[in-house]
Amino acid sequence: MSSSEPRIRVLPPEAVDRIAAGEVVERPSSVVKELVENSLDAGARSVIIRLEDGGRRRIQVGDDGHGMSPAEIRLALERHATSKIRSIDDLARLRSLGFRGEALPSIAAVSRMEIVSREPSADFAWRVRVEGGRVVADQAAAGPPGTTVTVDDLFFNTPARRKHLRRPATELDRIVDLVHGLALASPGTRFRLEHGSRLLFSTSGSGDVLDAAAAVLGADTAAGLLVGADQRGEPGAPFRRLEVWAGLPSAARAGRQFQFFIVNGRAVRSDRLRAALERPYRRLLPLHRYPVAVVRLEVDPAAVDVNVHPSKQEIRLDREREVADALQALVHRLLARADLAPRVTLSPRAPALGAAGVREAAQVTPLVDGLPGRPQGQGPRQGPAAGGAEAAGPGLVREQAAPYHEAPGEAHGRPRFADLRILGQVDLTYLVAEGPEGLCIIDQHAAHERVVFEQLLGRGPGGPPPRQALAVPLTLELDAAAMERWRRHRHRLPQFGFVTEEFGPRAVMVREVPLLYRRPAGAPELLDLLDALGDAAEPDPEALEADLAQRTTAACRTAVKARDPLTADEARHLLRLLDGCRNPYTCPHGRPTLLVMRLGELERHFKRIM
Repeated sequence: MSSSEPRIRVLPPEAVDRIAAGEVVERPSSVVKELVENSLDAGARSVIIRLEDGGRRRIQVGDDGHGMSPAEIRLALERHATSKIRSIDDLARLRSLGFRGEALPSIAAVSRMEIVSREPSADFAWRVRVEGGRVVADQAAAGPPGTTVTVDDLFFNTPARRKHLRRPATELDRIVDLVHGLALASPGTRFRLEHGSRLLFSTSGSGDVLDAAAAVLGADTAAGLLVGADQRGEPGAPFRRLEVWAGLPSAARAGRQFQFFIVNGRAVRSDRLRAALERPYRRLLPLHRYPVAVVRLEVDPAAVDVNVHPSKQEIRLDREREVADALQALVHRLLARADLAPRVTLSPRAPALGAAGVREAAQVTPLVDGLPGRPQGQGPRQGPAAGGAEAAGPGLVREQAAPYHEAPGEAHGRPRFADLRILGQVDLTYLVAEGPEGLCIIDQHAAHERVVFEQLLGRGPGGPPPRQALAVPLTLELDAAAMERWRRHRHRLPQFGFVTEEFGPRAVMVREVPLLYRRPAGAPELLDLLDALGDAAEPDPEALEADLAQRTTAACRTAVKARDPLTADEARHLLRLLDGCRNPYTCPHGRPTLLVMRLGELERHFKRIM
């Protein structure tokens, strides 16, 4: 470079356009998002999306919006030209989805793009075709009112970008997930998504979120959504309205693709809102299962910043923590008031008993008020529970037969387990009972594990667990972190059944422990509890429960096991205890305690009704 040439130059327009395209157009789903948002901002009541090769070969978005004049089409292809804002002040009160004015020129810079648009009052449409950012056609055309944008050969002139696209099926999955969110954000618009000759997805545009949810989640899942709202219209409130459609635990999925967060009509991502949604489900779902939900939030436009990322999917809320707390509380209330027992459906293709690969038929044992019958050769019943407590059966301690107390504010309106009529025990593992809906099957181990676990949490049926004084106090040497947690939470430990005192700079003396049915708790349970209480001065009860469920095995070791015979009294007592739990529908690890087979399902299976 000669000394006379400047070191800093202004880039040519084509280079600028391609750099801008790299910020806006990441993959085919980015194109679909920008084009559909433009359609919605144009007042479209119907949006049709057609794809080929996962959007890599073709993306076409057509709408019935207000359309554009020839001059407006040309201007829309200029960078930073937009109809959405007039001044910088408009950025503080945005209501439109698009606003930067970069989408169309950025897409045109890396594809072969055609725009055909017609205003309702115009006699004909106008067509503009652009290849790699260069206009190659600008002429009148035939077309209905509205706008259709066709994008062919995405990244044809940027091979490095095209090479890093995923397989067509992966890119298609991203587009489907995106359109799902857009449809739920705009339930009053009809959506139709086609891939080649296949119809992948469509909505009615009725304006009802449940109708759109049925198209996205499936009719059965949508029918079971728990619906709630929190209205706060007063000045200074963190939001105006919060609406939630929360899925039942039985509808949980292996991923989070069916969680939708919509703020002022825009589908967005928010880690804090996601965490607030999932926290009430922690005690209801096993690991790596996630709830389905639609969350719609209306806030003052001045309280949300949507201009933090080129994708416009990440936002910042002024009072996000307050919004998250309100969301968590609303979801918790919905779940607490619901009957969460999963319903099962008989499959007509289920193999008959005795078919290859099917286990020998389980024995149905009738329950009587004495000892139940047991298969020949079964060993004797277990003796009294550890710790000297008289046993009411395998692990059901007599002193725990406290009167039934409904958890305050938790069980309103849900059916009582104690009202079930017990019919018998299948395979000495499952209790079979008759209820108002039909046939109920209870996993005795999962049910008893839930009872023991809530007792370990200090909130079990009948109140906190009974304590047993140790004849010889237990001395525990703790590491520095555990000792600090003990000092922080020592005043809370008695509510969990542990009475302790300091015994040196790194040691604790344990004088009393909770009695968990078959045996007293010990050092492992105390250490698990300290770890779960964590470093916060005020532990979150939901987080504590979820953490302790993953750490402790005390409830599992102590509870009634599969193959333990129960008397009728023991079974009824177990159901009464289950009624007193705040979450009687799952064990601590998220496995269901109960399945319900509706009477109508049985009648259909036996051809009594069609």
